[in-house]
Amino acid sequence: MNLWKDAVLLNLFGTEVYAFGFYCAIGALTAAVVLNVLCREGGIRKGGVACIFLLCAVCGLLCSRIAFCLLNRSLGGSMPFTAWFRITEGGWSMAGLIGGILLGARLSAGFIKESRLKVFDYVCCSIPLLIAAEKIGESKLSDFDISRPLAAGFPALPFFTVQDPKYTGVHYLATHRIGMILAIGLFLTLTFFLTRPKRRTGDTGLLFLLLCGAGGILLESLRYDHFLEFSFVRLEQVFYACLLAAGTIGAVCRYGKNKKRRMARLAIVFLIAAVAGCIAIEFALDRTGISHLILYASMILLLSVPVILSIRLLSEKGNNNA
Repeated sequence: MNLWKDAVLLNLFGTEVYAFGFYCAIGALTAAVVLNVLCREGGIRKGGVACIFLLCAVCGLLCSRIAFCLLNRSLGGSMPFTAWFRITEGGWSMAGLIGGILLGARLSAGFIKESRLKVFDYVCCSIPLLIAAEKIGESKLSDFDISRPLAAGFPALPFFTVQDPKYTGVHYLATHRIGMILAIGLFLTLTFFLTRPKRRTGDTGLLFLLLCGAGGILLESLRYDHFLEFSFVRLEQVFYACLLAAGTIGAVCRYGKNKKRRMARLAIVFLIAAVAGCIAIEFALDRTGISHLILYASMILLLSVPVILSIRLLSEKGNNNA
């Protein structure tokens, strides 16, 4: 898919700009403002904030482009290396963007000699705003980030569904709008968690990994635009599964001791069950006659258990503030 060719143009003060890029820029600016506020409140000096933002932005863009070029299989393989630098061709990967931003947070903490976990918390709290704006931008790309055709009789909800421009009566879930709402909810949740009086540095970042990972797995399953897809596996879905696993394992390693050992073991067991179950559901979606509502309800249930257990580990009384 060529984002530049298919994108909608906006007239901004007499200048034509790409709507998708405009919304992404607004999201990046908003995330930068929030990051600045959080870092200054956390005692990080002004120059340190600029370093964090710069490295996160550079690493995010580089990893987003590299991930797309490596994983894009729409032409039967990854993009040739000579095309990597032609940004007017191909696209970008949200998974690569998030991974790059997290890498930038890690590198910047070392450069400014600040706590890695503190920077990790603040950056993770800002990322959902960028995701939300990017999801709004996706609405300006035709046939992008939408679901399979909805079954006949499924209610055409004004905000959550879109109609096929060619076929009357055919509707799709606007998964980009669902993603936008989830991203805003994630930002509010992380902000509330970050401002708790008794919290341990790094817990907000772990919560981001848990919720972003679980939500990303579900949203990638809902979309049916064949973006970065191989067989029945969506490659960005694998990244979100890694986020979920990292968040669960992080919570278990941090708090899964003594009286919490049983809960920690359950979290790991249900994490494995959730990953295996989601793979089976992905296979069943287009290869069996089982109702998609039942399959997606099962996926939500499977993903919820390790997330809830891990959040309980993070929220249990007795966790030391640090």
